[in-house]
Amino acid sequence: MSVAPATLSSGASHSAVSPRAAAVPYRVEVGLKRDMPDPEGARALSLLRAAGLSAVKEVRSAKIYSVRGPLTLSHVHQAAKELLCDAVTEEYKILSPQAPPSAARRTRVEVWLRPEVSDPAEDSILLAFECAGLPKPAAARQGAVYYVEGRVAQAALEKAFARWLANPLICRLSAAPSA
Repeated sequence: MSVAPATLSSGASHSAVSPRAAAVPYRVEVGLKRDMPDPEGARALSLLRAAGLSAVKEVRSAKIYSVRGPLTLSHVHQAAKELLCDAVTEEYKILSPQAPPSAARRTRVEVWLRPEVSDPAEDSILLAFECAGLPKPAAARQGAVYYVEGRVAQAALEKAFARWLANPLICRLSAAPSA
């Protein structure tokens, strides 16, 4: 398990769920351990280079989950560890709602289905929480995250992603500097 610097603070109570907290989604990122090969990252690297972005040095990929509902931080850690992450090959981190801006060593690109598009993973995620004896989230989504190493203009990167990796008719994407 990996908990990033931009993780949620454990200072609040893990057992009580406030009405405000229930409305704020938890975001869990699940990625391959650094020593594991990343076929999806290699595919993205190949497509970005074919799109003319030769400055891209490496791409690592991860899955990202957003779950909202009557959950505590402890519930989310348990779900990440037991349901969303394969402990042998993957590690997870729970992201804070607003991670602080970081130095531009790489670019983090998130790809999500648009809200009006049905997420085929949602029913499976909701059922898994329930089967594990955890409170059932009100909603769940699954997306993809790509960490792009190399000096590439953000606009060029977003254009290449929209063309090759994220259909803009059904997906929305955002790119931002990442540590």
